[in-house]
Amino acid sequence: MKCNSCGHINAEYSNFCVVSGSNLSYSKANIENELVNDKSGLGTASMILGIISAVFGVVCCLGYISVAFSIGCGVMAIIFSIISWKSSKQKYAIAGLVCGICGLILGIITLIIVINGEYIMEYWEDYIGENPYGTIIKSLLFK
Repeated sequence: MKCNSCGHINAEYSNFCVVSGSNLSYSKANIENELVNDKSGLGTASMILGIISAVFGVVCCLGYISVAFSIGCGVMAIIFSIISWKSSKQKYAIAGLVCGICGLILGIITLIIVINGEYIMEYWEDYIGENPYGTIIKSLLFK
């Protein structure tokens, strides 16, 4: 246990510091600090889940799989970052929160596009005059 007065590291169950003689009993602040530091791993997990969420939010070619990963990982990243907000790795929690929110928004946009894909294609054909995927496929097949 570390002495608050001199910084000397004493045995785990010592009541007094060997060097300065000051009292080493736990205060409420020491217990709260130790509990907060235990949650620092959630900050790292939040950042990793936020990055995964943002990547799957951008990769919309997988359809419902990318939507599930983007929204699921985004929600978990936001929850983990809120839990680990006061930990020693707050920068990771902030990065996880930002990436999680971006991934969640991109996942919702991808979900809307995947659900309404046929209507979007009909709209495109009515107002533009041709299917954008049809022109790409025709240019690749009939060169």
